[in-house]
Amino acid sequence: MKEPVNIVLIGMPTAGKTTISHLLGKKLGRPVTEMDDEIELRAGKTIRRIFAEDGEDAFRKMETEIAAELKETSGRIISCGGGVVKIPETMKYVQECGLIVWLKRDLGKLFPTGTRPLAADRGSLEKLYWERQALYAKYCDVSVDNNGTLEKTAAQIVALAECDPIALRERKRVRKIRRKDFSLASIRLPSSKSAVHRAVILSAFANGESVIRGDSGGEDVEATIRAVRALGASVTRYDSTLIVKGVSWPSYNGSVIDCGESGSTLRFLIPVAALLDEPVTFSISGRLPERPMDEYEELFAKHSLRFERDGNLIRVCGPLQAGEYEISGRQSSQFLSGMMMALSLLEDDSRIRIIPPLYSEPYAVMTAKMINAADGWIEREENMVYVRGGGFVSGEKNIPGDDSLAAFAAMIPYVTGRPVRIMNMSHDSLQADHTLVDAVRRMGGMAEEMEDGYIFLPARLRGADIDLRNCPDLGPALIALASQAEGTSLFTGTDRLRFKESDRVEAMAEEMTKLGCLITAGEDTVCVKGKTPIRSGMTLSPHHDHRVAMALSILALAADGTTALLDPGCVRKSWPEFFGMLEQAGIIQPD
Repeated sequence: MKEPVNIVLIGMPTAGKTTISHLLGKKLGRPVTEMDDEIELRAGKTIRRIFAEDGEDAFRKMETEIAAELKETSGRIISCGGGVVKIPETMKYVQECGLIVWLKRDLGKLFPTGTRPLAADRGSLEKLYWERQALYAKYCDVSVDNNGTLEKTAAQIVALAECDPIALRERKRVRKIRRKDFSLASIRLPSSKSAVHRAVILSAFANGESVIRGDSGGEDVEATIRAVRALGASVTRYDSTLIVKGVSWPSYNGSVIDCGESGSTLRFLIPVAALLDEPVTFSISGRLPERPMDEYEELFAKHSLRFERDGNLIRVCGPLQAGEYEISGRQSSQFLSGMMMALSLLEDDSRIRIIPPLYSEPYAVMTAKMINAADGWIEREENMVYVRGGGFVSGEKNIPGDDSLAAFAAMIPYVTGRPVRIMNMSHDSLQADHTLVDAVRRMGGMAEEMEDGYIFLPARLRGADIDLRNCPDLGPALIALASQAEGTSLFTGTDRLRFKESDRVEAMAEEMTKLGCLITAGEDTVCVKGKTPIRSGMTLSPHHDHRVAMALSILALAADGTTALLDPGCVRKSWPEFFGMLEQAGIIQPD
């Protein structure tokens, strides 16, 4: 007879995992394992003492070891600590243990506990709650509400006891989008991915310890963290804070640097790696191998530096030296940003001549201002950029909310007719995508400043002409939004949308057409005619593109029924908690 699979409970501290696990043990006649208790037993001290004396890393290491042992067991009830989801290696073992049940409890019913150092007070608890929702949603096979009676919760889990975890995981490949009725939604933005990339790199190559407050998470930021570690820096995460122990000069550990699908990681760090006179190898995946790298190939060839492509591998070798360089701004400002950061680490000064036009110029301005704030020196006179050598200083960096992600939240009032409050959105942001506010207002939308953000109010939208040349990441959201505006909207500067995680022009045209929208794509334009009713019952593909997935999900809220979204996990690239956020804000039904 086949042994029953383990039932593994995950969730927030005080969500009821311990109580429910023992209740399940009695009902099902199974042994119960409390991972936190097992850690305390082996360490011979409390978790609070482990954190205080040995640090969180030591605790997480023991957690991983125990998870690896438990995957060899069966027929148990396993209660995990609240932070078990933080370490991918641990969760790989936990997923092999059995059926993972996320025990969900509303924030108002959770309480601080002195026995858990990361949830010792109300503020810490609330911070953990918002940071971990996406991770619980990512790893669970099924979620169970624990806001009612314990008996009811236990009964739901007992009914799942014989379920096949693999079959449940297959179901997670589709997300059902069903609108809920709400009066006002509040959404807190994750920190700016663009700013975190730059902050991590500037801190990694500053001699000393830096604190970055507001790690946005997501797969792209993880790629940059992996990369700077391979180049000599140390990065430790404490929830949404990163502690970076920098090195004044990169050193290579010889491993292949996995950039995943992160263009920012690759383009920013190729010149930094080229400071070394030894080959450094990067690996890339997804559509990143198709995205342009001509600027570096030509620049490296001109200056007798090595740049080789071998399938999904890129090898570079320097040494990159101070001097004068020429770079085109037509493809992306990321090449200019990467060169500014790398040349700043040299002893002598350099100059970069920009061949205009410089697309996404505000992003290059952001890089320059962050370099200057780290005691570097960048000055621009028309198309000449002057870079002072000497490196960076360590320090504290506070990361603002992500304006490119705000675009998806800002769509909501105009597809649901309900206001949305967007928090952690700066009024004087340096981000190129802050032009979102102006774009919505030009379409007739209402965006009012409030403390810590904006409130977007329902309004009758009208078509507008919008240039996406400097803010391509706003493309999917604004193109989707235009279908709900009366008249015609014309988007220009859309050619660069074709070289992202997907061909975003074709992806949006194909999927929006399924929903009944009138959209026409040209070589460098997109035309949308509205206002169109949105069909329900459609199955949409995001083309493995996080921004397409989020734009389509919000547009689907305009439908009367249910929409199925394939590959919802692709949002992990930039906003892992996106669907959890929509649930918590009361905007969509739980899946």
